[in-house]
Amino acid sequence: MKYKITLHKRKSGVDLDHVMYDWFKLRRVEGMPITGQILMRQATKFHQELNISINMTFSNGWLRYFLKRNGIRYPRVKGEKMSADVESAEEYIIEFEEYISENDLTKEKICNADETAILWRYIPRNTYATWNDEASGFKENKQRLTVLGCSNAAGTYKMKLAMIDVAKNSRFFPSNVIGITTKRHNF
Repeated sequence: MKYKITLHKRKSGVDLDHVMYDWFKLRRVEGMPITGQILMRQATKFHQELNISINMTFSNGWLRYFLKRNGIRYPRVKGEKMSADVESAEEYIIEFEEYISENDLTKEKICNADETAILWRYIPRNTYATWNDEASGFKENKQRLTVLGCSNAAGTYKMKLAMIDVAKNSRFFPSNVIGITTKRHNF
């Protein structure tokens, strides 16, 4: 026999995998960060609460196969989406529209500004390595360049980019670069 085939059958009346996956999806919708330890603890709790008669051990091996069966990955958490106050944002939209109509503002008079940062000397955290290679790295270099952009809502006026640097004399851009205004702050 060249290939071994394993059939996954429910050995009890309750499918613990489905219960765990539903619980996982609910927690992720709430924005709760979930680790392997939390999943194993919750599986143990459901095993006891559902009175499953089969003895089970919720080990790292069980976790690995549970994640694989359900297509769950372990990415780095990023962004601030779950911190947003949606109700306040909706109220603000209504207030802002009233303010625009009361003061007779046009799209040419309304401006928006936002900044973005580039970690220009940052070394990636992940790397490919051979099995016997210790994937050691360097201290993180968080030197960054922050750029501020601003334009009106109509798109007819766009300010020059403003560079915000923590250094007294920027090494990223010289002060004579055309189209960029440099502003230096000491933090």
